[in-house]
Amino acid sequence: MQPWYGEGPEVDILPLIRNDRVCSSGRNQNKTATCPSYLPDSGTGSPTVTLKQDGEKLTGHYSSATLDPRKVPPDRLAHGYRLEDGVWKEEPQLLDGAFACMGGMLTSIRDLSRYVAFLMSAWPPRDGPETGPIRRASAREMQQLWRSALATVTRAGPDAPLHLNAGGYGFGLWIRQTCEFGYVVAHGGGLPGFGSFMEWLPEYGVGVIAFGNLTYTDWSRVVEEALPALANTGGLQARVPRPARSLVEAREAVSRLIISWDDQLADSIAAVNLFLDESKERRRRQIEDLREQFGACRPEDAFDVENALRGAWNMTCAKGTLRVSISMAPTMPPKVQYLDVRPAPPQGTRSSTCPKYARRRKSGKQERFSPDRFD
Repeated sequence: MQPWYGEGPEVDILPLIRNDRVCSSGRNQNKTATCPSYLPDSGTGSPTVTLKQDGEKLTGHYSSATLDPRKVPPDRLAHGYRLEDGVWKEEPQLLDGAFACMGGMLTSIRDLSRYVAFLMSAWPPRDGPETGPIRRASAREMQQLWRSALATVTRAGPDAPLHLNAGGYGFGLWIRQTCEFGYVVAHGGGLPGFGSFMEWLPEYGVGVIAFGNLTYTDWSRVVEEALPALANTGGLQARVPRPARSLVEAREAVSRLIISWDDQLADSIAAVNLFLDESKERRRRQIEDLREQFGACRPEDAFDVENALRGAWNMTCAKGTLRVSISMAPTMPPKVQYLDVRPAPPQGTRSSTCPKYARRRKSGKQERFSPDRFD
């Protein structure tokens, strides 16, 4: 099924998209992407291509975007070709149709870059003015897993390392997790005469886009090679999550508890579950035992922030180092729902989990972080 199918929105494809196996299986991406884009018109019951209507509205944000090649100035229109029997043959430009919801939009590298940059700007979650055609929360919803696929493990060569790829389909986007880069969002497309691919790393704020004017040009391998090249040359720097103010304040309070336990302070920062999961008296004894074993402690400046409400830090003691981890409950105000204090593992200890570039970042000093509120 192609975007020009029927060459007009009047083609009734509701019998097809009403088939739950078509719309929910994810086996055919084109059909799956079309299903949520069609809504029955309240007056006639006929399908209304809402995505095509929104596509025309996007031209205010992306000046090169159009569904109609006839609207592109001749000097700006890319021509597509097929290489057949050693001869380059020009492919005809395709008009949009009933399946244009799954693709077929014409645009430029500049405008598609702006689109990918907007999707990446949805991270991290935060308050503030909304600047895009949709809310940041909706953009993140597009880029989360909705339909899982089988995990794969591949090796580029006999001596190459194994690569894990686990993920599935979001809203018109492939979502996956890898050992190298953590969270990855991508999608490719191909039509007679053209091929494209886009991939980005929300944890880094970096994306790669490729266009080609050869039928079904496959850029995925090129992009997959570009990202490790960027990583190896220092071109990828993971974004540092910003802690909520409550997390920074809890870090300071918990550090004071470890230095000198105080019941009133412990009660003031504890979420309702903290002392139900493990009694206050037991937690106090554990911390006092660690203090007796390790001596006087002070918190280090570095703060490893996993997200707005979760973080960990080291406390340097007279006879070693403690590792402290906390998570805040999503309440107002947020309070500590998880607290773990234990001897820090020796430096260089390997984790049994899949290592990520995103998790190998060095923590900066606490003063680097700007506590904020989040959407």
